[in-house]
Amino acid sequence: MKQNINKQSTTILSMLLFGIGLLISFNIFAQAAVTHAVGDTLSDGSIVFWVDETGQHGLTAWPSDEAGDDWYKANESTDGHGPGWRLPTKFELNLLFLQKAVVGGFGDVSLYWSSTESSITGAWAQDFSSGLQGILNKNDVPRGRAVRDF
Repeated sequence: MKQNINKQSTTILSMLLFGIGLLISFNIFAQAAVTHAVGDTLSDGSIVFWVDETGQHGLTAWPSDEAGDDWYKANESTDGHGPGWRLPTKFELNLLFLQKAVVGGFGDVSLYWSSTESSITGAWAQDFSSGLQGILNKNDVPRGRAVRDF
């Protein structure tokens, strides 16, 4: 009888220690979440230009422009960087404009496409010298800058 009590105590103690170990390891992993800040360079060379309040999610931009192409070709070019890469929405393009000094690589180029369409023949673009947004014909040839979520 005494042996059974000792075995039960040992089993209970082992289970308790195992449970404590699991809780500690989950807590360590939860605290090890990667955070980013505006201006960080990710492993693919892209540059973070917006982050949410946790620092774990946001938007990153390709470090260089797509060639000056019509809206359709600009969409294809940004998609060509891989899964998730795309033209920014009108709103995201303005966020990118606000961080253009951090992201860099814009030079003297002024007009950039967004993915936001205004009609069958038009889409929104932004002038990176003035910050103004407007609708252009999709056959015009502003530049594109690929972005993706992280």
